[in-house]
Amino acid sequence: QPQKQLPPPAITRQGSNAGLAASRLPSVHVAGYADFRTNVIILGRYRMGTTKEDIMGEGTSSICRKGIDIESGEPVAIKVYKASSKASVLLQKFRRQVQVLQELQEPFVKVDDPTLWHDGLATAAPNQLFMAMLDYSKDASGQPAPCPVDDVMYVVTELAQYSLKDFIAQRRAQKRPLPLEL
Repeated sequence: QPQKQLPPPAITRQGSNAGLAASRLPSVHVAGYADFRTNVIILGRYRMGTTKEDIMGEGTSSICRKGIDIESGEPVAIKVYKASSKASVLLQKFRRQVQVLQELQEPFVKVDDPTLWHDGLATAAPNQLFMAMLDYSKDASGQPAPCPVDDVMYVVTELAQYSLKDFIAQRRAQKRPLPLEL
């Protein structure tokens, strides 16, 4: 007998599932997530961890959490924008990030100004240099917007192997200051 399909659980604007009833959470087994009550499905495809250990980083306007692409089983990073009294500013930041991440996946185009070009860019593929955006919350027309299910803005990217935070921490641990010019 097929299992009844449950709707994605609603989460609060802060990205927490504290008020969710466990019975509303779909029980999909994904390696690395033994307790399905500590994560939620977002955008219909990604299982986002909601424990303190799942937080990869936090800024003033967003939290980055570990997740899993349910279809492929691949780990992902999920940026969750925090609720704010300045919702229009937050929406503007979110849309700008989506635009920038989309542009970073485009091939490099040589420019006339030699200070803005390096010959290595002619053969470099953007996906070799930048993490790829896999998904983001959008409205019915496909434009970046809060998710219609829970009114939260999400950006889903590949899980990078090494971050700027890792690089800086490594340099500090080695007592090697960052160069003024790279």
